[in-house]
Amino acid sequence: MQRRRRESLAVQSGELKVGAGHAYGVWATYPLLGTKSEHLKDLLEWLRRLKTDEPRPDLIFLQAPRDAEFSSLEKLRCELEASFPELHLGLVSGKAEWLRQALETWHAARLEAGPETSTKEIQELASLAQARNKILELRFTSLPALQDHLPFLKSLPSLSLSLESSEPIGDYRRLVSRLAAEGIRHPLHLSVAARHFQDLILEAASSLGSLLMDGIGDSIEVSGVSLEEATRLPFNALQACRLRISKAEFIACPSCGRTLFDLQETTQRIKTKTQHLKGVKIAIMGCIVNGPGEMADADFGYVGGGPGRIHLYVGKECVQKNIPSEIADEKLIELIKKHDRWVEPPAA
Repeated sequence: MQRRRRESLAVQSGELKVGAGHAYGVWATYPLLGTKSEHLKDLLEWLRRLKTDEPRPDLIFLQAPRDAEFSSLEKLRCELEASFPELHLGLVSGKAEWLRQALETWHAARLEAGPETSTKEIQELASLAQARNKILELRFTSLPALQDHLPFLKSLPSLSLSLESSEPIGDYRRLVSRLAAEGIRHPLHLSVAARHFQDLILEAASSLGSLLMDGIGDSIEVSGVSLEEATRLPFNALQACRLRISKAEFIACPSCGRTLFDLQETTQRIKTKTQHLKGVKIAIMGCIVNGPGEMADADFGYVGGGPGRIHLYVGKECVQKNIPSEIADEKLIELIKKHDRWVEPPAA
C-alpha cells in the first residue's frame, strides 16, 4: 500500500506542472555531443518513430557540452520546437550564466550544483524561474552537498530538488526527513542512474518503486540508457505503482490442463486489438474454474467457458455466456464500447 504522498509546492512552465498533487512527471536527459543539427539526429528519429498513442517524456533536457556556445544551443532548441512544437525542453549546465539566458526561452533549466556553486547564483536563478514561470531543478552531487544548502533553500521560491546518488533509496529517504524537519516543501525529482545495464530493470523497479510507494517524488527519471528505455522504464514504474496510467494492462492465467484455448496466441491477439486503450485492464483466463477468481481488479474478462466457447465479464460479473470463440474478440470490443471505454486506434 502506498503511503500518503509527500506534500510539496508546485513548479510549472506553462501547462507543465509538477508537485502539489499534480500528475507524476517523467523527465529524460539527452546528452549533446556537439551543437550542430546532426547531433540531434538520434533524438529526432526517435521522436518521429513514436506513435501518437505512445507516451513520451513530459520534459526533455538537453545536456550542453562544456565547450558549446549558448547561441548554438538556442538554434538546436528552435530546430526541435519547429519539428515538435508540443515538446517541453530544458537545458542542463553547470554554468549559471547559460541558465539565466535559458530561463527566457526554454521551459526548464537544471543547474548541476557543485562545491563552487554560490548561494547567490542559486538565488538569482530561482527568482528568475519564478518571475518567468519556468521550472528550475537543482541537482546536487551528493546528499551532504544538498544538506549544506538546506537553511538557505527554505527561503527560495519553489524549485525542484534532485540528487546524484549510488544509493537513491536511502539518500532520498534521509533527504525527505531533513526537509520535513526544516519545513521545506520543494518538489523532488527522483533520478536513478543505470550502472549496469543487465541489472537496469531490477534497479529502476526497486529504487523508483520503493520511493514512490513511500510517497516520495513528484517527477522521475532513469539516466544512462537509450531514449526508449529512459521513457519505458519510468512509465512502467508509475503504472506498476498505480500512480500514472499510460497504457492498457493485461492479466493472463498461468495456463494448466483445464485451459480451453491457446492462451498465448489468444492473449497476443486481444492485446494487438486493445493495447491502445489507456487505463483499461483486461483479463484473459483459460477456464471458469479459477479464472474468475484470478481476474483481480480487471475491468473486462475473457474466460474459457467450454470447448470453443467464451464467457465475457465486466468486473466480477459474467454478462455474456457461451459465445463462439470465432466471434468472441469482436463481442469483447462491443462490450468495451458499451461501457464507454473504447477509443479508435490511432492511424498507422
